Order: sequence, then structure tokens, then C-alpha cells
Amino acid sequence: MSARSSREWPNSFLLACFAAFLVGALVLTWVALAVGDTPPQVDIAVNQWFADQLANQEWLVGLAAAVGTATSPVFSTLFALVAIAGLIIAKYYRLAAFVAVSALLGVIMAGVVKMLVGRPRPPGAAEYVTDLDASFPSGHTMAGIYLYGAVAIALWLVARSSNVRVWRVLAVAVGALGLLLGLTRLMIGVHWLTDVLAGLAFGFVALFLSLAVVHPERTSQRSQTVAPADPAASRSS
Repeated sequence: MSARSSREWPNSFLLACFAAFLVGALVLTWVALAVGDTPPQVDIAVNQWFADQLANQEWLVGLAAAVGTATSPVFSTLFALVAIAGLIIAKYYRLAAFVAVSALLGVIMAGVVKMLVGRPRPPGAAEYVTDLDASFPSGHTMAGIYLYGAVAIALWLVARSSNVRVWRVLAVAVGALGLLLGLTRLMIGVHWLTDVLAGLAFGFVALFLSLAVVHPERTSQRSQTVAPADPAASRSS
């Protein structure tokens, strides 16, 4: 087995993960449609728990709100464009395609499901958001996986290719931010727990499908044209 093939992620594994998260996402969507505007008791209990725990932690709530603003659709779109452009400029074309495909799938999926379910947000969400009937699934949570997660994977593969440690550090930071976005949405009370769980599930659906289609791990080094042979060296041989 070649070094390259041994580093590839098997399609069977990627598609199994895709299928598992798809089943979870569909189950949560069915629950959201079945209960209508009345959230399950677990959603109400978790929402109240966060409200009680953070009642006197204004700085923490403010931090969570600031993270939400910094990862809003406008700023996330700019982040995606900068990441894709940077990968293209560095000639990591497969990684750029991976981030673009994952982001596009995620955006389409989020828009369709939000329109289909039309779930009201928790009480008090109007302090932070204006789209009060688009609670399910959590768009921020989804973006944390299909966009920030995809960029984190791309940066990790750049680090593996270039042996530059800073890219690995950035990959961990971006990945951690993506995973924490769902928690920040619960902290400021703009989503129910099942919104966030569905956001994670749908986000991973987009991510694993993109991994299976594009296979970004096949980028072992920058895609560069092969330099022509030195004529003098050719004559001497």
C-alpha cells in the first residue's frame, strides 16, 4: 500500500458517518414537525437551566452574544470567501473545493429545513435576533461544522503538507470555535436544545458528504506544475 493511499479516508467510513448523522437529523426534524410550536419538555428545561445559571453572569452572556455576532451569516460568508481564496492562491485547489462544497451544501440544507419547519425561537430571543420563526435547525451550529469544521480540516491538511506548525494551531482554534458555536446559542437563549442538536447533525451531514465527494486528504502537497528539466543537466547525462 502506498503512503498516499494509507492516508486516505475510506469512503465506507465517510458514508457510514454521513448516513448516521442523516438519520439523526431526520429524526430530530420529524420531532420538530410533530410537536409544532410547542417545544419538548427537555427543550424548555434546558433553556430554563441556562437562564438560571447565567442570570448573574452578564459578561459571559455578552461574550456568547459577541461570538454570535462575529460568526453571523455576513461575517461567516466573508470568512468562507477569504479561506477559499487563500487556499486557491496557495494552490491547494482540492482543499478550496472541499470548503466550497461543504459550505454550499450546508447553506442550502439550512435554508430548506428552516423554511420547512418554521419553528418559533425561545422567549427573549428577540433581544439578539430578528428572524423569530427560523429556530430549527440552528444555523450558527450548522456553520460551526460545515464551514468552520471544513476550514479546520483544510488547515490541518495544509499543516501536514507544509510541516508548518502554525497551521495546525489555527486548525485546532477554528475547529474548537466551530464546535462551541452551538453552546453559545443556548447560552443567550436564541435556540432550543433540539435546534442545536439538529444543527450539529445537519452540519456533519454536509461535512461528511463533502469529505466523501472531494477527499481533501488526497492533497499531499501543493498542486504545482512540474518544473521543466534543466537542459544542461539533460545534455550532461
